[in-house]
Amino acid sequence: MSPKRPQDPGANVTGTATAPAQAKDMIQGAQQGGPDPAGGDFVEGLAATHLEYVRGADPLGKVPPTTTMKGAAKAFIDMIQARRTTVLVDKMGERLAFERTGVRLYDLVIMKHELHGAWPGGPEASELREHRREELDHLHLLIDAMKQVGADPTAVTPGADVVAVESLGLVDVLSDARTTLDQALHALLVAELTDNDGWDMLVDLTEGFGHAQLARRFRDAKQREEEHLRDVRRWLTAHAKAAAGTA
Repeated sequence: MSPKRPQDPGANVTGTATAPAQAKDMIQGAQQGGPDPAGGDFVEGLAATHLEYVRGADPLGKVPPTTTMKGAAKAFIDMIQARRTTVLVDKMGERLAFERTGVRLYDLVIMKHELHGAWPGGPEASELREHRREELDHLHLLIDAMKQVGADPTAVTPGADVVAVESLGLVDVLSDARTTLDQALHALLVAELTDNDGWDMLVDLTEGFGHAQLARRFRDAKQREEEHLRDVRRWLTAHAKAAAGTA
């Protein structure tokens, strides 16, 4: 007997079409028990409480100062020119955190591949391992880059904090024992799309600060990430066609 696939028909009680009478009761209960969409004391009070918390909240972390004399001197020159080096450091920290997660995501995808195998036109194990190696290379590139501008690569910048939380959902999908390889690749597609835009921004920022050598290295990393994105898209398209019988 062939293994069951997510696209195979079966029992699913999440929709309302299977129980129209109960669905009507559920809608009525929501309308009667929920807040008045037009406003009212409850909605206004909730909004006021939320605004109070927002106004009193501290920033989501801060960018630490440079740790070297060279970095401090460069930051001082940038400040005179009305440029904020902290923005560049924050974006480097953001990409570093994302690349670290990227390595873990590929580890999980490789495990799914070993357990389930692939489909015609799907990823080869060697391709996944190569992508994983390049993600790790980019991690080390960013560590070196942050040191070069006098920043501490072990510090969690505000941007790094944000992407760490954002990535939790992707890690949850890939680490779930029930998800298949194609579902894991869909989560990986989300990561690769975000990563490509992040590298674009980092290249532009680095060029703007006059770090020509770093910009070239970041542009090379961006090209590798573009290849990752093309591959994941190709693998997912091949799976969809094979599963639908239109390949």
